[in-house]
Amino acid sequence: MKYKVAIVLDFDGTIADAEDVMLEIYKPLAEQYNWPKLTRKDYFRLKKSSPREIMRWAEIKIWQLPKLLRLGRDEYKKHAADIKLFAGMPEAITKLSEKNDIYILSSNDRETVAKILKNNGFNTRVTILQGSPIFGKANALKKLLKSKYAAGDSWMIGDEIRDIEAGKKAGMNTIGVTWGLQSKAGIEKAKPDYIAKKPDDITKFIYNR
Repeated sequence: MKYKVAIVLDFDGTIADAEDVMLEIYKPLAEQYNWPKLTRKDYFRLKKSSPREIMRWAEIKIWQLPKLLRLGRDEYKKHAADIKLFAGMPEAITKLSEKNDIYILSSNDRETVAKILKNNGFNTRVTILQGSPIFGKANALKKLLKSKYAAGDSWMIGDEIRDIEAGKKAGMNTIGVTWGLQSKAGIEKAKPDYIAKKPDDITKFIYNR
């Protein structure tokens, strides 16, 4: 009988403040692959866009994603020491872990995620799942839930449209956060069950349901 509750969190933009690092990574890759220059106007417009809309803007093809993801992971790893956690997230996760099993699901390398958590003194017990493809989070969630969790009692929390879409495909409850890569207007497009404006909102909403 499945009775435990899984709470799965995205990493970049949800737990880790990696926005500046990602922008730095984009610059050399844009030059190498002749992607468009990211202006301030484009940047704020793209924060409201879906991943596929962003891909169309940059003229990135689906078949290019595996290679680009590998390149991105390698560059991201070089900047691991510069990445900090959002204020309030470690405390929120610690509180959630008192009654739930906590997982981190990221498109980044698992060892890199663990290193960033360690660098920031994060000591809450969490399980870091193997890095997933950009559009492969739903399958990873279904695999996790199949083992011992009821999807309808579990949660997917993230800052991007694809996080919310993956949670819904897996039958989970979803929470979008507004402090990450996607703007509030962007995350609203995915229609999560709840939108958190600060980390403490997450724990209050889950525990008050």
